[in-house]
Amino acid sequence: MLDFEHSVVALEALAKFHAGSVAARQIHKKGKSVEEELFFKESRRKTAEDFMRAPFLYLAQDLLNSSCHRPELQKYIGPLRHLGDKIFDMLIQVSKPLGPFNVLNHGDFWTNNILFRHDTVTGEVLEAKIIDFQNCRYTTPALDLQYFLMSSVNEH
Repeated sequence: MLDFEHSVVALEALAKFHAGSVAARQIHKKGKSVEEELFFKESRRKTAEDFMRAPFLYLAQDLLNSSCHRPELQKYIGPLRHLGDKIFDMLIQVSKPLGPFNVLNHGDFWTNNILFRHDTVTGEVLEAKIIDFQNCRYTTPALDLQYFLMSSVNEH
């Protein structure tokens, strides 16, 4: 998990990435191809559904195994299995462009996809570089921000 200083520098790098996609679109007046969803496509439904359903099924199984010791957990097993069945369609919905302001999203913006450069003397965080652009999509910048805040930021 990142501390405040690293988080700020990472978000500055993300803001530049998002702004660059807006500038490129305004300058070139093209870019419809970036609106095509790459990951959540019908042609990839079976593979993606199996991949995304698995964690919910494992969690449901863990709850089932634990429910003999904690019966109050039993009520969550069915909903978890059901959520696993719906997750692909839910992700298709939230990945669609919303409103008039959309950007090229990184799609996997978390600690493992950010490289930091530090001052060798003071240790100060100087800059961040973003890597691993295989999940980019054209949609609201809120998705990258939300994913980063939930996955990478130390709450203290």
